[in-house]
Amino acid sequence: MPENAALKKPARISQAQAYDKIIREKLRQDLTAQRIYQDLVVENVFPHGYDSVKRYVRKLKKKAPKVFARIHTAPGEEAQVDFGQAAPTLKNSRYVRPWEFKIVLSFSRHSYEEVVWTQDVETFIRCHEHAFEAFGGVPKLIRLDNLKAGVLKAHLYEPELNPLYAAFAKHAGFAPLPCLPRKPEHKGKTESGVGYTKDNALKGLKFESLQAQNAHLRNWNRTWARTRIHGTTKKQVWTLFTETEQKALQPLPIRLFQYFKIGTRKVQPDGHIEVAKAYYSVPHHYLGQTVNVHFNAEWVKVLDGTKVVAFHRRYHQGANIIATNRPIENWDKILGDTATTSAILDRLLKEAHFLKIPGKSYRLKAIAKTKIND
Repeated sequence: MPENAALKKPARISQAQAYDKIIREKLRQDLTAQRIYQDLVVENVFPHGYDSVKRYVRKLKKKAPKVFARIHTAPGEEAQVDFGQAAPTLKNSRYVRPWEFKIVLSFSRHSYEEVVWTQDVETFIRCHEHAFEAFGGVPKLIRLDNLKAGVLKAHLYEPELNPLYAAFAKHAGFAPLPCLPRKPEHKGKTESGVGYTKDNALKGLKFESLQAQNAHLRNWNRTWARTRIHGTTKKQVWTLFTETEQKALQPLPIRLFQYFKIGTRKVQPDGHIEVAKAYYSVPHHYLGQTVNVHFNAEWVKVLDGTKVVAFHRRYHQGANIIATNRPIENWDKILGDTATTSAILDRLLKEAHFLKIPGKSYRLKAIAKTKIND
């Protein structure tokens, strides 16, 4: 027997090895070492410590690295979108990094890049519109990371979309599909695309303005990104896009998307809500309740959940509403001064509109109901 063979230590057998089949099955369920240890203790009365399970799990993961299936999509079927950091750009006398918006068509890998200062929802939507214009059409589905501009609440089964982004998706005709939380591989094309742009178009550069950086990216895309032979498709990006994918895209929307702001308002006792110092009526059974409001320069929508309960054209001048159960001709008696009352009414009645509502006052009903409940 060779001398070194006698000195060789015997291989150490893991205390967790007896549970190999169970551990492998739980790894396939993507459970952590801590969770596997907990389950072994509860389900199999595992008598050893957590460290033995942790070491064994680490050993198995080295032998069998995680494998991801490559997903192939049909032309015009899908795009993936994300933000990444762009090159330093001059702003207020110093260089700071803006954001790079990138969208990649999953079939051809043709892309659109735009550098912006913020990731707010209006900027996010505007970048989509610019990309669709550049593509000449709209994909059927867009995968997006859990950006606040697109997704308010990440969830495995029922993610909550930003209402403005959801409205834009409906307007443009695509289905937004948020990625699962902590699953960047679900949008691997744009994840790698952001890195590709950073390394090949922007690394080591500085720009004096956003306009200069965007001009550089447009030239880089025309010269290099679209002319390359893609490593996966083995075809030129631009040829695959122009000959196959572009014709499969949905047509562009006829009209531009109307942006709107989102807020909540409490319905006042006179049945109105206030938006920018103007007042809009709401059905009387919402008195005292809080409603959702969508508004822009053209219109105001009042919603109960997702149901529109009132729609008004926007007033661009402020207004005041005075509701009273007393006839105007009796105001001098209430105020006790005829001259003062006359001066007040002169101001109030100028360019005023009168609306007389017959029947009992809803405000008095609401007040009476509140007193009963108290």
